[in-house]
Amino acid sequence: MDRTKVDNTIALPTLPTEWGIAAAGPFAADELDNLISENTRTGDRVFWSLNPNETIARSIGLPTLAVSWRIVGSGDFNGDGGPDILLENTGTGDRVVWVMVHTKIASSLGLPTLRPSWRLRG
Repeated sequence: MDRTKVDNTIALPTLPTEWGIAAAGPFAADELDNLISENTRTGDRVFWSLNPNETIARSIGLPTLAVSWRIVGSGDFNGDGGPDILLENTGTGDRVVWVMVHTKIASSLGLPTLRPSWRLRG
């Protein structure tokens, strides 16, 4: 995007419906955007690293979690200038932030548990 105008589009591979895009950001050291995809049936999560020409260069696996854990967004939660990943457990109300160093989880920070009926929106 260029402010409010579409600047360019890229075609992503067609995936089964249980895979969805959960977050995006410049996670890798090259500062190019990455997509995080998660599988709602298996709990698998994968980074898709994009090339400068905006094609998928590689995929990098993240830990597999129970399907009740969902990525709800990304942002710089620890102030280091890079995006981190926010997850919530839809069954228990637990929430955590994966503090990221590029595409690796540096630490996991627990957030206060809320009733499962309270949902985070990314």
